[in-house]
Amino acid sequence: MSSPNTDALTGALLASVPGLPLRTEQVPLPRALNRVYAGAGVLEIATGEPLQALQIAAIAATGAARVEVYPRPTVAVFSFGDALLHAGASPVPGAQFDAASPMLQALLSGLDIESLAWPALPQTPARIEAALGDAVDSFDLVLITATAEAAASLLQCLPRLGIGLPAAAMGGPRGWRSSRARLLWLDSEPAQLQLQFEHWVRPLIAALQYAKPVTA
Repeated sequence: MSSPNTDALTGALLASVPGLPLRTEQVPLPRALNRVYAGAGVLEIATGEPLQALQIAAIAATGAARVEVYPRPTVAVFSFGDALLHAGASPVPGAQFDAASPMLQALLSGLDIESLAWPALPQTPARIEAALGDAVDSFDLVLITATAEAAASLLQCLPRLGIGLPAAAMGGPRGWRSSRARLLWLDSEPAQLQLQFEHWVRPLIAALQYAKPVTA
């Protein structure tokens, strides 16, 4: 499998993050665990470093109640396919339950990202265009999966939205960006989805909140 360092498209997505942060926010110290520090190096905490418990304690010892961090990116999750069923629905012959969207939400939750996910959507052009047309104007990151049957409908609809997705790299997702959003079309097969999340989505989310790359 490619890595973010060797995949040209993912490299372009990472490079699209502005070099200088556009904004920061102040959060209460009890809610700052793993938030990416945006302050001025107080107590030798490096800007871009995810805050750990001992660092939070050190900041609290100075009398501060809040700490400056970079905002978490906003993330939308979509799954497309006429044959997809929602959790809790009655089984239907020829249909399958949507596993990709809950899996993505769980992986994002593990990064402390509260994503907005829609129930599985049909592959009709009108629904695809309405959903993604709004999302790429409203979110920092849009993650989509689709059944094999829905893939053909997506490939027809995306150009009408101005979304041009090149062929996926070996083992990788397709990707694109608008003036606001980065969009990744991920594999819906669970094992492959997890690999793509770790190698492509996770580094992009870190870059979007200005976390410094982890060095070996």
